[in-house]
Amino acid sequence: MHCATRRAMLIDDACSEYAELAGNQPNPADQAYYRFLTLRWDGLDLALLPSQHRDLVRAPADKRRAALERIDDPLARLLDASLLVMRQEADAGTLATATETASEQGWRQPLLTYLKLRQQQADKLGRTAESAQLARRIRLVEESLAQP
Repeated sequence: MHCATRRAMLIDDACSEYAELAGNQPNPADQAYYRFLTLRWDGLDLALLPSQHRDLVRAPADKRRAALERIDDPLARLLDASLLVMRQEADAGTLATATETASEQGWRQPLLTYLKLRQQQADKLGRTAESAQLARRIRLVEESLAQP
């Protein structure tokens, strides 16, 4: 769970703590989840994954955002969005979904990360008004993080 939470915040965690534990008591479901978290989806037994993640892995890359939006659990949705970012499959809609999920839950650190990703994307596309709006949101989140 620690690794999944860090991955949901787009922290590139190799989940080495799990890898060490798995050597002692291997569990097929835990191993499948570990493979899911570490982006090794080829040949993954979907029946061993938590149900909320199965559709994302099963879907072709161009349909994964739709699968993402059907996930009810906010942490699972944010985790899956982050994995799509790490797999370089995230589009603007994926980033927007992740941003709104983090915002709705009051998760400031992942919100800040996704706002910055969206701003980079807006800058790259020359969308100055959108970039400025995102910069204001980023500033507000950064100020809230600085407060005790």
